[in-house]
Amino acid sequence: MNSTLTKFTICLSILAIGLSSCRRDKTVDVSDEQVVDMLSASISDKGEDVQEETKSMHNSVALGQFAQCDNEVTYAFDWSRTWGSRFYERNVQGVRTTLCADDELTGFLFESNFTTAYAGPRWESDASGSKTGTLTGFNSQDDFYTWSDSSSKSGTGVIVQNEEQVETSFSFNSLIYIDKEDHIITGGSSDFTFTGTGENIEDINRSGTIDFLGNRQANIHLNGNTYSVSW
Repeated sequence: MNSTLTKFTICLSILAIGLSSCRRDKTVDVSDEQVVDMLSASISDKGEDVQEETKSMHNSVALGQFAQCDNEVTYAFDWSRTWGSRFYERNVQGVRTTLCADDELTGFLFESNFTTAYAGPRWESDASGSKTGTLTGFNSQDDFYTWSDSSSKSGTGVIVQNEEQVETSFSFNSLIYIDKEDHIITGGSSDFTFTGTGENIEDINRSGTIDFLGNRQANIHLNGNTYSVSW
């Protein structure tokens, strides 16, 4: 009886070790290069949004809708873009508030919620989030506006190579410069944090900086390396 029980216990132990080994074999480390793919979609979102919101501000100024301090105007826009083998889509709804000092216009406050979709050769995702930003420099002699914001989004994505599903969470704090005439980003930076979890992947926890270069180009600085992206 004791011999049988001992054999049974040994078999269970071997089985447990085998299953544990299989689970370890399934665990996948997500590389910095894969994280850059995940970030690229967010950079495009941020860049296009800022430009669209700047255009909405410029149009309202031209129409005289900013005249009342603390005036709130709702806005919404959709955009989609295909760049090579990558597809971007976004829906934004928000409120724009006129900011004043001594009854003179100083800028605008933007508060918005959004949904996003992205499909690329290595990463596909859907997400939703919120953003609070200010656009200033309207009365300055500079040839650019200054955009400052904090934003966050979370969602679900798939690493195309191995079909691993990842629950993602991003946060950004940005300072960006936008040309007053063309309403396009000319420079600036954004600090980011990114976390991700999945059944078969090691937990992702990254932080770094994005430098916006203009002309829909940026550099991502991550773990001592620099990655160039465009959208």
